Amino acid sequence: MMVIYRIFVAIALLLVTSCGGSGSKPDDPFDGGGGGGSGGGNGPVIKVLMMGNSHTTPIPDLLYKIFEKARPDVRLTVEQAPGYFFLIDRINQQSTFDLLEGEDWTHVVLQALKYSSSGRYTYPTTGAEVLIDKTNEIGAVPIMFPEHPREGNSWESSFLYELHSGVAVDHPACVSPVGFVWEDFMNKSNLSLHHSDGNHATQAGSFLTAMVIFQTIMAEEGLITIPHISGVGVNQSQQALMRASVSDILSTFEPCALYTL
Repeated sequence: MMVIYRIFVAIALLLVTSCGGSGSKPDDPFDGGGGGGSGGGNGPVIKVLMMGNSHTTPIPDLLYKIFEKARPDVRLTVEQAPGYFFLIDRINQQSTFDLLEGEDWTHVVLQALKYSSSGRYTYPTTGAEVLIDKTNEIGAVPIMFPEHPREGNSWESSFLYELHSGVAVDHPACVSPVGFVWEDFMNKSNLSLHHSDGNHATQAGSFLTAMVIFQTIMAEEGLITIPHISGVGVNQSQQALMRASVSDILSTFEPCALYTL
């Protein structure tokens, strides 16, 4: 698979004041990062746009690696939108809609739905709703990406899944059960998925999330066997456990069950 990288350059230092720690946890401090890539095969075209923050940043490259091994025939593009904003902030930027309309995206992955990490506040879901509706309008599949739970906060898996699914009931979208997959895997393995800050993911955690996003994108074809992938910081036996968790959870929580236009 030929690789051609196309990177949106984000000026992270100018964006810090606009974001939250996980992008959807406005009670927490923020750190940044960003980028994306694309490549070519001889099969179907899949063009993925990811909108998120520091939780999304590692995913495009890992997602590309998974496609390269599991579906090398796909003509794949994976790009990350510039900046680190909550979804509700993105809808106030014309550049967001220019980006959505500027390419023939097949899938748009949305992360950074604002919510309170302390549970003391309630935030509107308008940003996600508008972006989902726009994604459906341009003929792409909207995929909601609830983040993994913070370390020691297993309640967040269910909370975030229900929050995102609640949006998808009236604004049809797929919902990736990332948190549930993390919880299932952590019950099977002692491999660390959390960064030392207890919030962000290790490379292993990001790789597990990318596996869930991959399977969500390929939902119409059902679960696809992901072979062992080197260079992602996860050994063969741990990847086997990850595949088992992804398969078990996505068989129960079908990501695109609410995507009914």
